[in-house]
Amino acid sequence: MRMGLQEFLVFGLMLGILGGAWQVGFKRLGEQREAIRERIREKQDVLDVITASGKTADKLDAEIAKLRADIDQFDQRIPKTKSEYSVQQDLSRIATRCGVTITSTKPLNIVKGPRCHELPIELVFTGDFSAFYDFLREVESLERITRIHQLQVGRNEDPLKPTTGKVTISIFYEPESLASAAAEGGAAR
Repeated sequence: MRMGLQEFLVFGLMLGILGGAWQVGFKRLGEQREAIRERIREKQDVLDVITASGKTADKLDAEIAKLRADIDQFDQRIPKTKSEYSVQQDLSRIATRCGVTITSTKPLNIVKGPRCHELPIELVFTGDFSAFYDFLREVESLERITRIHQLQVGRNEDPLKPTTGKVTISIFYEPESLASAAAEGGAAR
């Protein structure tokens, strides 16, 4: 096959069109493809962040549910009434069992809270220090929620004399308005 000038011109023109198409079409398509890949990477990064925050939100939901369960458990331990007399009897019984003598019991002013009220009770005691320590441990293990927030223990020079001291123990109870509302809500169910 013989190639003349015309064939070389047509072949050159075809190569020129192919080169022009490469420059104009394929190169531009490659740039567009790279831009699309970059947007895909950006969206993947955003998706990774959203997925991680979703896992964190699930963990937070689980933690919130656990905290609500703990709050409900404490709410169940808060008596519906003050029952100050029964608490004083319980403290007296524990003190006798531990070998501590309570010489004075004095309820202090009620501290009102939004969900429960606090009744501090001041106890003046005499007895052996280790017995008093046992008394405090038993008070802390009561089913009822208590708080020991003030403690004064006197020091005796004579080891044969009993230790004297004063402790303020708070008991918690549900306000009557909340207790009656809970009773009405429970009766309606």
